[in-house]
Amino acid sequence: MKKILVVDDEEMIRTLISMVLSDTYEVVTASSGIEAIELYGKETPDLVLLDLMMPEMDGYTTLETLHDKYGQSILAIFLTSDVKEESESRGFETGARDYIKKPVQPEVLKRRIAIILENEDNLKELRKNSQTDTMTGLLNRKHTEYEINRLLDAGEEGVFIIMDVDNFKPVNDIYGHGKGDEILMAVTRILKDSFRKTDIIGRLGGDEFVAFCKGEEAAGMVGLWNKFFNETIVEEAKNILGEDMSIPLGISMGAVETSVVKKSFNALYEAGDNALFEVKKNGKHGYRFYEKEEKEITDGRINLFELLEIFGARNKATQPVELGKEGFQEIYRYMQRLQDGIGIEAVATLITITSSDGNVEKVTKEISDVLLEIIYEKCIVCDVVLKLSEYQYMLILPSVYIEDSNRRLDEIKEAWSKSQYSDYELILD
Repeated sequence: MKKILVVDDEEMIRTLISMVLSDTYEVVTASSGIEAIELYGKETPDLVLLDLMMPEMDGYTTLETLHDKYGQSILAIFLTSDVKEESESRGFETGARDYIKKPVQPEVLKRRIAIILENEDNLKELRKNSQTDTMTGLLNRKHTEYEINRLLDAGEEGVFIIMDVDNFKPVNDIYGHGKGDEILMAVTRILKDSFRKTDIIGRLGGDEFVAFCKGEEAAGMVGLWNKFFNETIVEEAKNILGEDMSIPLGISMGAVETSVVKKSFNALYEAGDNALFEVKKNGKHGYRFYEKEEKEITDGRINLFELLEIFGARNKATQPVELGKEGFQEIYRYMQRLQDGIGIEAVATLITITSSDGNVEKVTKEISDVLLEIIYEKCIVCDVVLKLSEYQYMLILPSVYIEDSNRRLDEIKEAWSKSQYSDYELILD
């Protein structure tokens, strides 16, 4: 049952509203802004009904203090007998979701609350879907990267681990993709049961998983985890595929401590991937920690195969590549050379998000992320993405025929027009 906090200095109003809402919601009350601020921390209500005109601390100040203390995600409705337009405008500027004039009509109040709570639940579901892998429920690649970078930026130390299911392809080939999905779900259960609640677990795609384990002491657990994973996955696979299953399934792990490389997801991924490659090369089903010298190309003679293994991507790409400014600039210059040399076509596009009044400052990270998800969905593996700011992205879209690049841009615009932020304009230059 959802919980509502009713804040009003008049006891009769508090009692009447409680009677109206108590059949649908759990109701708690406060007689002042000061009491509401303290009670909010104890009760964590889903929505606050807040009287605007109260002694000592008015509704505006109360909501601003709640935001400062508990964050900006508080749902609040102002209740007031003040009919001035400027008070309503100030209420929305303070962060209220709605503004209801007294005397309150019971059915109007219940309907307004229901709409706000339903919209919030829908937004939470959209956020969850944009952050998680559809099949496993783990974090998807984009949000895994975001969460790990957030911890690293906050100074968190720990161990980054890349995990790859050994010999997974024969499962799909022999038993079908349905059984392959069951194996991946089994891997997910094993990882969730093994890692701590404070650790971050994500699926990057296919049979590739990653984890970020907080604390330097986590390094001592990697070997134990690897042993447990490899014993358990065989048991799970036989339960799914039958006791006569003979595919040598296992899990290989490449680990890297945050003290060894630059503290960013990309740096940790590259180092962990190098360590994982060494495991794969030496028999699979094991683990290895990254050491700095593994990253360098040796000064001695090296053959082409080894060099391509070092330079190449281990997994087949499924999404466009997102780069920083320097990498994007190099790709742009190289595409110019291809165009001049052999006539490969490419479209360079700047996409800008603006509000209906042309204000780019109103574009939040949440809005920007929706556009990035659309770009990832509509672009192909050879496309290149650069995020310039929350409201601007630049794309390079190579194609044999220029019409193919333009079609992808049209699909991005169409998808944006159907998104929840379609009231924001998308400008393509």
